[in-house]
Order: sequence, then C-alpha cells, then structure tokens
Amino acid sequence: MIKRNEHIYKFFEYIQKEKINFWLDSGTLLKAYKSNFKLDAILNSSDLDFGFFYKDYKKIIEFCKKIEKKGFRVKLQTGYPFFEDIIKIYFPSSKKNEISHVDLYIYKKKKILSIIEDV
Repeated sequence: MIKRNEHIYKFFEYIQKEKINFWLDSGTLLKAYKSNFKLDAILNSSDLDFGFFYKDYKKIIEFCKKIEKKGFRVKLQTGYPFFEDIIKIYFPSSKKNEISHVDLYIYKKKKILSIIEDV
C-alpha cells in the first residue's frame, strides 16, 4: 500500500504548474527499475531523485523561491564533477518512514563527438 504523503503531491502540483521537464534519477531511477516501476516501491524511500537540464535552471530557481514561501526548505549544493548542481528541497514536516526531501540534479548538455569506424 502506498503511504500518502501530502507534501509529495503538493511538490508535483507546484512543479507541473511551472512546466519544468524532469526525469527519475539516481537511486529513485534504480529503485524504479528494480521494482518494475511500481509506484509503492518508488515511494518507499527516504527521498526522491529527479534530473533536470540546465536550460530550465532559471525556472527551477523561480520554482524554489515559490515553494519556500509555502513552507518547503531549499538548499543549493554546488561543485560536483558529473552534474552542475544539486538542489535539495525538504518538505515542511516529515513523519518517520516518510519521504523527507527531493533531490534535483541539474545537468548541462555537452556535445559528444563520436567516431564511427568502418568495420
């Protein structure tokens, strides 16, 4: 049975209004894959991980400012080698055994050169 966490629903409601594209990332993606994408397994976690492209960075920052006014706590972490930044969004209050926060991984697209050799 899926644990109902109102903060998760509010988070998705707010992010959909901003029209920000995202995907499952990191541990959340792995858990989803291992569980054959069963929602109850995905939501049985301490956090959720989502990826975003840097082109939406301004929208994400505006989104973070809006949800801070609604009681969410936002923390920016920088200096990672494989992605641009992580934004941690903590829910206003979390009960034991509920998801406490969301990690937003910000990625920049890089041009990749590929060399195709004749076989």
